Amino acid sequence: DHKDLRIPSRKHPEGFNNPAFDEIKTRLRGFVANFIPENPRANLTSLETRGKNWILKEIEKETLFITKADKGGATLILDYDVVLECVRNALAKPENFALESVTEAQKMSEVQRTIRQEVLSLYDAKLVTEKDKKLITGLNENNNVMHAHCFKPVVPYVYPLFKIHKLSKEQIEAKTTPPIRLVHATREGPLYRLEKWVSPYLTKVSRWFCEDEFILDSPALISCIKDINSSGQLKGNKIHLFTLDVVNLYPSIDPDLAIRSLKDALDGSVLHESKCQAVQAFTELIFRNSFVCFCLIIETLLLKFLLWILLFQ
Repeated sequence: DHKDLRIPSRKHPEGFNNPAFDEIKTRLRGFVANFIPENPRANLTSLETRGKNWILKEIEKETLFITKADKGGATLILDYDVVLECVRNALAKPENFALESVTEAQKMSEVQRTIRQEVLSLYDAKLVTEKDKKLITGLNENNNVMHAHCFKPVVPYVYPLFKIHKLSKEQIEAKTTPPIRLVHATREGPLYRLEKWVSPYLTKVSRWFCEDEFILDSPALISCIKDINSSGQLKGNKIHLFTLDVVNLYPSIDPDLAIRSLKDALDGSVLHESKCQAVQAFTELIFRNSFVCFCLIIETLLLKFLLWILLFQ
C-alpha cells in the first residue's frame, strides 16, 4: 500500500560478490574513465549563440523569468519583478495564507517534532504499527531517527504557473500579465511521508463512499460514456451533455467542512476502526501544519485541501 515510502536498504543482495559482477564493474569503470566524447558541431548560428548567452546572463541577473505556461505548452518570457509581484499579491490573500515570523529551520523543526509526537502518541495507543511509525518518521525500535536520506526533508516552496490560455489574442499582443496559479512544491517536505501514508486509505474510502459515482479522471469518464452508448440504454433519446467548472476550486473549500466530511466518510467505512482514527488524526495534522516558503518568508496554508491529497498525492 505504501510503495512510495520504501526505505533504501544498505544490504547487498545474495550473490553480490559474484566474479561476473566484478568483471562487469571493472569494464564499466574502464569505459567511463577512458571515454573521450566527440566534439559535436553546434547546430546554432553565431547570432543564436549570442542570443542564448544573453538570455542566460539576464536570468542570472534576475531581470528575466522564463517558464512554461499552465496549459497549452507555451513558453513565457516575463519581467522578473512582475513575477515576484504576482506571487506576493497571491500570498497576501489572508483567506489562503498566513505569514509566520519564524525561520525556515525553526518551522521545519517544529513540524517534524509535531509529526513525531503525534505518531508516537498513536503508536502508544496501538492505532499505528511499528512499521507505520518507521515508514512515516524513520524512528527505529529505540525511537532513534534513521540516517537514510528520505528522512531528511527539504523546505517546501511555492512557484507560479501563468494561465496564458485565459487571455485573448488582443490581451497577449498588449503584453497583459496572465493570471497565475500557485503550485505548492511540497514533495519531500516534512509532511510528505505522512501525506503518502494517508493517501491510499483516503482513496479507498472515497471510492467506497462514492461507489458507482466515482470517476477517477477524464479517460474513465470517456470509458463510462462508451459503455452507456454500447449498452443501447439511451438509444433514440435526446441527450444533452453539459460541463461544469469552478472558479478557484481549492480555495473555495471550507477546511472545517472537509474535516467533517472526512469523519462522515470514515464512519462505517471499509477501514478498520483503529485505522480510521489514525487517518482522521493525521489528516487534521496535515491541515494544521502545512506551509510553504517564498523568498525566505514562511507562509502557512490555511487551506490544505483534502481533494488535493486525494487526487494528486
